[in-house]
Amino acid sequence: MGENVPSVLLSSGWKMPIVALGTATQPLPHQVLTSTFIDAIEVGYRHFDTAALYKTEEPLGHAVAEALRRGLIGTRDNLFITSKLWCTDAHPDLVVPALKNTLRKLGLEYVDLYLVHVPARLKKGEMVYPFNKEDLLPFDMRGTWEAMEECSRLGLAKSIGVSNFDCEKLSQLLGHATIPPAVNQVKLNAACQQRKLIDFCKEKGIHVSAWSPLGANGTRWGSTAVMDSPILKEIALAKGKTVALRWIYEQGASVVVKSFNKGRMKENLQIFGWELSGEELNKISQIPQQRGFPDFLQESYILFMVLEPHSSNESLKVQMATESFAPSSLPIIQTTSSSQPLPNNLIAINSNTLPLKLTSSNYSSWQAQLDALLLGYGLVGFVDGTYPCSSPSIEENGKKSPKPKYLFWIRQDKLLFLAILGSITDTIAPMVSRSKTS
Repeated sequence: MGENVPSVLLSSGWKMPIVALGTATQPLPHQVLTSTFIDAIEVGYRHFDTAALYKTEEPLGHAVAEALRRGLIGTRDNLFITSKLWCTDAHPDLVVPALKNTLRKLGLEYVDLYLVHVPARLKKGEMVYPFNKEDLLPFDMRGTWEAMEECSRLGLAKSIGVSNFDCEKLSQLLGHATIPPAVNQVKLNAACQQRKLIDFCKEKGIHVSAWSPLGANGTRWGSTAVMDSPILKEIALAKGKTVALRWIYEQGASVVVKSFNKGRMKENLQIFGWELSGEELNKISQIPQQRGFPDFLQESYILFMVLEPHSSNESLKVQMATESFAPSSLPIIQTTSSSQPLPNNLIAINSNTLPLKLTSSNYSSWQAQLDALLLGYGLVGFVDGTYPCSSPSIEENGKKSPKPKYLFWIRQDKLLFLAILGSITDTIAPMVSRSKTS
């Protein structure tokens, strides 16, 4: 039955089965996992998606060996194995050793696809999730990707790619990559359609793979928006098919599904040989959209610490995701909230312009003067643009004031200015998602 699942030709020249079985799960005995993966091979799955963080590489390796022993597959080449580099190993000197450790656990000589799990780096150490934001380090994209390319050259990974990268980060990566990413695995479903990202990846020859295709209900990052959608329910009832998965396939993307129930495994493979009508596709396009970045990334502050080249002889280190941000000599406008004084580096820029604390009573003055300050930077070509975002109002003494939010970009993809008024998780993350992925 695995032969009935079509494959996509990646830019690396290798073919990848469209449907993968995801292996991220709550802790289960290895024997249970191995048995489940063997069931999946029997059902027809030929693509398995794992990661160092999932701690499922070893039982998956045992399943591959057992499938070979039973004759369920002819050779190891009949399977496509994807794994991922976790943030604690996203250091140039640790990437190759991390993949070798993955291969040791899998009992394989190579993986078919190796992905950078998240565009972030953590201090070296034990893989734990959730992690402390204090462990976040600036992400060395160039150095990490060069090490990924070395994995490819050594034959440890047939294809390399990324996961959870938006258009901006992909642009940065493509600017220096010798081997472009073959795949970008992202949150993609009918309630998070990622239209801009899909179009960008198609233009650049990067295949999009969807995690959370059914919404990942029951997980801390999931929602019921897909499974409870009246539109999807109506179409699924009429067709008797898994419409949500078929929709992703018709966008040109592959899917990572997860069910350890053998009957559901079979059902999730039944997305070929039929189509959605134009009217049905139009209805699905009208489903209310959620933000593109997963909540658990936003809550972990992954999006808000970057290290990017600023000129030929210096680096710009932008660190903003924490209210304990250290003062810097660089002109950075840091995240601020109504309950916190403005950071020293902002005061240093314009100490006589802005009040030290934002309240409902001085908000209008604060906004007007900040706008004027940014306009000045724009006139001298220092700021490319601002992205407004509505958010909950500040309330003080029964008074409310609407709070626009700003994201500032300098010189194309170099993030320099970030000024936010409000809660970091309620404000920054939705704004970054909309400005980058909508």
